[in-house]
Amino acid sequence: MQNSDDISGLVAALTGSHYYIFNYLMEEIIARQNTEVSHFLLYTSILNQMTPSLCDDLLKEDSGSISNRPSADILEEMVRANLFILPLDPERRWYRYHSLY
Repeated sequence: MQNSDDISGLVAALTGSHYYIFNYLMEEIIARQNTEVSHFLLYTSILNQMTPSLCDDLLKEDSGSISNRPSADILEEMVRANLFILPLDPERRWYRYHSLY
């Protein structure tokens, strides 16, 4: 962006499939997460929308589960850290991942 005259055009051209976005996400964000959050991101990434109980059920199916914490706690931690997750309702019953993730 620093060397571009058309910043709005550059931002509009960025998509989730853009190589540099993928590289940034992998090297700068995902790889720096603790094991528990990385595991949670991996196993729940298949969901379009999620609830804490749905995440708990999904993670229970993994015999090598990393965490004993409820998914509600992990989701709230991710929201506070602004880490890919967006609450969909005021009660924070439903969440979805940011489109870049």
